[in-house]
Amino acid sequence: MFSFLPHLVKSLFTFFLTCFFPLRRSILLHEFDVIESSAPLIGNPITISRPPSLETTSSSSSMQEPPQKKQCTLLQSASPSTVETTIPINALTPYTSNWSIKGHVHDKSNLRHFTNQKGPGKVFGFDFIDKDGGEIHITCFNDSADVFYDQVLPGHVYLISKGTIKPTNKMYSHLTNEWEIFLQPTSIVQHFPLETIVLPQMHFNFKTIKDIKSSPVNSIVDIIGVVTNTSPVAPIHRKDGSETIKKSIHIKDNSGFSMDVTLWGEHCHVTGQELSTLRSENAHPVLAIKGGRVAEFNGKTVGTTSKSIVIINPDIPEKHKLTQWFEKDGFHTSSPSLTTRYPTSPNQIKKNEPFLKLKTFILLKELNGFL
Repeated sequence: MFSFLPHLVKSLFTFFLTCFFPLRRSILLHEFDVIESSAPLIGNPITISRPPSLETTSSSSSMQEPPQKKQCTLLQSASPSTVETTIPINALTPYTSNWSIKGHVHDKSNLRHFTNQKGPGKVFGFDFIDKDGGEIHITCFNDSADVFYDQVLPGHVYLISKGTIKPTNKMYSHLTNEWEIFLQPTSIVQHFPLETIVLPQMHFNFKTIKDIKSSPVNSIVDIIGVVTNTSPVAPIHRKDGSETIKKSIHIKDNSGFSMDVTLWGEHCHVTGQELSTLRSENAHPVLAIKGGRVAEFNGKTVGTTSKSIVIINPDIPEKHKLTQWFEKDGFHTSSPSLTTRYPTSPNQIKKNEPFLKLKTFILLKELNGFL
């Protein structure tokens, strides 16, 4: 195999894998067999401590001003020429090494405290979007949350590196990216306070209400519809003794069906109140939800999670199409609902008591997923 180099150290490669990284082509060597561990030197090799080209460069540069130091401090801006090469978010995989991504912080969550079998902990997360429209969720637990929670600001630009890339849990992710980044306290999060990124328009992958009918429970979907009714905010007791709130919104679309969507927690305040105000003025706004979770409660519903994005009257083609349909035909079109209502009369309540107990259990499961 190495007959043309008989005096060199020879190795027999028994297994290798070619990998294509975003910035270079590499070979990962998994196994090899050493055939010869020593061999005589060929020719008269010499050690070069420093290449002559570098000596020339050094002497010529000594007459110039010293180069500026690279800024790596959090919350300080850095010159674009000093920043290491970044790669698109969509190119990230767990096998990508020495990566850096640059983008815009979107939809930062609150710091949440929890307790599990390992003891108490804390966590927060945020969505990160680059100029190409690539999206990825970034999560910080415990010490990482302490380090980065106050540093990471929604709407600001950062360069991030030295995190761990793992598969995302599709049950809780509203993004299409199959990976998620977990930061450690030693991860690099470099702030660019004076820089902005022109982001592409938010991408939706809408399902019609008719599609929701056959969508699996707990699947994550984007949905859009015309609001026809809103309900008051209702308090809900969590199993840990705390409380949250929910608000049901009835929507319909041009697929021929209607359904309830449920706003949970913070989504009830500003968004929920605005929807109620618009309906009190006899307006029919269009509601878009990115990253809602399908649930089976009184039929099919879609509920928000802490990571959902809820937008009223988004400036997108789907909204304008729905508005035109509703104004022309949809207002008078009968649309069967995927969501049923609780019985209200005493006779109905008594007759459906086992049904109500079952639905209460399902509500607890839905809350468990929300929490």
